[in-house]
Amino acid sequence: MTKIKWYLILFIALACFLIGLNTGELAFNIIAIILGFIVYRYGSGSILTDYHSRKEAQNIKHKQFQKALANGKPSKKGR
Repeated sequence: MTKIKWYLILFIALACFLIGLNTGELAFNIIAIILGFIVYRYGSGSILTDYHSRKEAQNIKHKQFQKALANGKPSKKGR
């Protein structure tokens, strides 16, 4: 249900942007920017759960690699 809410708000932001682009009204573009920021700030976690989990797994691997480099362990050849 929360995904539907955030997608709906995102769709409204896109519609406002396109209306503002076609009509030249600045108010629609400001509304689109505000709605886009709200979706980015509060809704991206529920919309992009798969992306965030993959990104977190990548960050863990990178931190482990940096620890290994800091401890002086040589990396595998060919990488």
